Amino acid sequence: MPIHDNILAIIKKNIPTIILLDLHHAFRSTEPKLMDEDMSILVATLTQNKFIERLHLDFNAIGDRGAEILAQGLTQIQYLQIRDNQIGSVGAKALAGNPYLKTLNIASNKIGDEGVQAFIHNTTLTKLNISNNQVTSKGFAALTKNHNLTCVYFINNPIRDIAVQSWLTNHTLTKTVLEGSFIHAPMQNQLKAKLAQNKVLAAQLVTEQNPRVKANLKAFIKYQPVVVPTLLELGFFAIKQYLQQGRLAPHNLMQLPTDLRLSFEPPTPLMEPEKCLLMK
Repeated sequence: MPIHDNILAIIKKNIPTIILLDLHHAFRSTEPKLMDEDMSILVATLTQNKFIERLHLDFNAIGDRGAEILAQGLTQIQYLQIRDNQIGSVGAKALAGNPYLKTLNIASNKIGDEGVQAFIHNTTLTKLNISNNQVTSKGFAALTKNHNLTCVYFINNPIRDIAVQSWLTNHTLTKTVLEGSFIHAPMQNQLKAKLAQNKVLAAQLVTEQNPRVKANLKAFIKYQPVVVPTLLELGFFAIKQYLQQGRLAPHNLMQLPTDLRLSFEPPTPLMEPEKCLLMK
């Protein structure tokens, strides 16, 4: 199905307020579905637009060749949703090589273990949905080698406990959805605890890398007086660590509210990071 001229015209207008292009095939629509050959026209038109960063192509008939065209031509799209098409391992490998995508939803295709393994070396994606893709425990376990992903959806794939064990050593994943798998409750609980721990570590890392926090570290080391908002910026674990190392004077904590000052105990593993960190 050729993309309608009016849609192509709107793309070329470069309207700043339009950041999402939704070309999914509507349920019960009488229009033909988009196919591989339509992707060349789409990519060529998108190169003339600098504002669109999200693209939805769900429920069409795009295969490996179309995925390759998208992977090679999409340079400004950060979020690609291409569920329920006809993409296999070849198309998955192509999309995994795109250095601009940050979120990819490729659910309900047929990429299999070979397609999943192509994402091992991707360093730009942080969110990946590969639900319902005939992926086994082998593919799921291999993906643990990717240390950039923070969120993975794995719904309706035949995953078993042995695959989850490999994720218990991953320090970047903070969310995963595994409904429809064959994972038993004890292993699910272990994974939940690990993900919660990763969330805390991620939040702490962001806090400690904050330029304002870094600028104030010298003041902490010299035991200079600090204001409460600045102290709170350090975060729960950082404050405790600096106290233990002698880098933060106890009298600095007197500026904190009493309930916060008395709460420097490690949180339970399943607590959300927002409850663990004393953020401003």
